[in-house]
Amino acid sequence: PPTGVTLHVPAGTGEAYQGKDVWKEFTIVEQPWGDLSTGLHWAYDDASHTLAITNPNPGTPKSMPDFGPLDQPWNAFKTQIETVTIGDGVSSVGKFAFTNCAKLATVTLPDGLKTIGKNAFGGCETLTSINLPEGLQTIGKYAFSYCTALTNVKMPNSVTTMGEQAFNNCSALTSVTLSDKL
Repeated sequence: PPTGVTLHVPAGTGEAYQGKDVWKEFTIVEQPWGDLSTGLHWAYDDASHTLAITNPNPGTPKSMPDFGPLDQPWNAFKTQIETVTIGDGVSSVGKFAFTNCAKLATVTLPDGLKTIGKNAFGGCETLTSINLPEGLQTIGKYAFSYCTALTNVKMPNSVTTMGEQAFNNCSALTSVTLSDKL
């Protein structure tokens, strides 16, 4: 195979390509965008260190899929992500979606969000605050565990379910306002 050739591959697949002898002479570059199995789109902007999750048809709400701790398609960019923007028409944040995005400091959640999945923001060590939108109903287990810079949380009254240890080891947390329905 030719040397000095760059092979552009779908995000999340670079490691699989690098592990095959046939590709070892190529420079593997993962594309910083893609579609999720539920029809949502994601894109990472390296200049602003922003990951955006969007719904091409926001009038038809869609959920993010659930992930394992290391199989998010943006995993290659996880150590660089500082901002996450989730657009209108996204109804849930999947399990482990942003786990261990250690530089994640700013999160924008849409109106209409119903669920934050298990460990969705766990280990986001620089996240200092989160604006939980009215209409949110469920916060999963460990959803914000080890968010060691998180200082305050105000839950909207729409929250009816909060998983165990949702805010476990949030050592900077000084103020929590719970939903009337918990």
